[in-house]
Amino acid sequence: MTALNLLATMPNSFRSKSSYVLNDLSRAPFVPLQMFQAVVYKFIKTRIDERVSESQVAGNVEDPLADNKVGISMVEMPFFIRVIIGYWFFEKIYDAKQKHEVVLKLAHKLIDKKDWSHYIKYESIETEVSSFGISSTKKNKVPDPLIQATRLGILELVMAILQKYPQAADSFDKNGRNILHITVEQKHRFLYDYLMSSLAYKDRMLADIDNRGNTILHLASSVQNPATSHPRIIDVANDHVRKKQGSIPLINQMSWDVLWFKKVKHDTNPHLRHVRNIDGMTAQELFEENHTSLREEAQKAAKDLSGNFIIVTILIATLNFSALFTLPGGFNQNTGDPMLLSGYRQEMQLFMVYVGLSELFALFSLSTLLLILVSRFDTNDFFIAVPTKFIISLVTVMYSTGLSGIAYTQGYILEGQPETFLATLMILGLFFGWYVLTLLMVDTTVSILDYMYHAFFHLFAYKSPDI
Repeated sequence: MTALNLLATMPNSFRSKSSYVLNDLSRAPFVPLQMFQAVVYKFIKTRIDERVSESQVAGNVEDPLADNKVGISMVEMPFFIRVIIGYWFFEKIYDAKQKHEVVLKLAHKLIDKKDWSHYIKYESIETEVSSFGISSTKKNKVPDPLIQATRLGILELVMAILQKYPQAADSFDKNGRNILHITVEQKHRFLYDYLMSSLAYKDRMLADIDNRGNTILHLASSVQNPATSHPRIIDVANDHVRKKQGSIPLINQMSWDVLWFKKVKHDTNPHLRHVRNIDGMTAQELFEENHTSLREEAQKAAKDLSGNFIIVTILIATLNFSALFTLPGGFNQNTGDPMLLSGYRQEMQLFMVYVGLSELFALFSLSTLLLILVSRFDTNDFFIAVPTKFIISLVTVMYSTGLSGIAYTQGYILEGQPETFLATLMILGLFFGWYVLTLLMVDTTVSILDYMYHAFFHLFAYKSPDI
């Protein structure tokens, strides 16, 4: 195994598979933190010492088939800069970016020295013709780095290889699948977009069929990670893993799988939709069979989540409804007008606006959640209908909760008339609460919003939205 093969099995050594990216905000436990880290990563500068030295690289990662060794080393950050940017948070990002750049430079140097002719066509099988005219087969000792990198979704390595050796795109793995097949099966959407925009013979590669008669549509029907193949993979056959996952990831995966199948189907020739594999199944039939368990799990998760949100929404709506009839200061027994309306008319109007908007959002969220409960949960419902209803209900219940907090603060100020310091403290606490609520809403909804962006883009990009 060569050094390039080793790099092709280390996806975490490349930025595209790390959490320092903005095009996939679901790889870190807390999305706002990942956004901040990705911005810092983009603007932070690194230093790398690059040189060719056989003695320096000896004993390190090396290519045993190469005549020369490539030496690239990281330069330690100066002490005063380390003090300025910090020893923990920023230095961790600095080291990660430096490592990514070193690995990428090393990959380019190894690729420049590589002979790709013996990788073309098949990754692990070579055919030879003996002196008797009988073809024989032998195992290739070195796997194809392009196939390895494609399977793990290492975008930078695939780009570097294809830019240097465009003919390497004709490689196949032992199952007779080309790099487009592997990309679709593993659901690497960023790599898929790159290949579709750069490959010269993509139409021929899309029409290829593997050794088991599977078209690229059959491979698109697999149940794996929805978009990025990062560690949040849901195994629907494993009860332990399933219990550890929340409701939203299950719904999101089912939605991504439906969108992925639609996307690949619209990129391929229509006749492939009717091709049957060695098991006698079309791609559509295989998709339904593979996603039966996931669809049932997503349906159960959607109903459970909707039921929990309905309880919260009803509670918020009840509190706001009662607040409209128990205004701060009470009512005038003779006229029936609020007691504080004459002296604090503007403040009272603001209070009623906050309560009214909170009630409106709560009722809107309640109606949306009820629509989710009565949904059919057909496969095609997970494309637009279910995610849209969920994002509307989540956003509206968040707004209803926030407005309820503002109304409570406004009512307390009207009722108690606190001192300036206490009022200022309450307002600052309110803004802090809004800030925390916003971060939680971003962390909760960003995965669905990301899906909705791509789903609506696909919906308007193609005329036929049916699966």
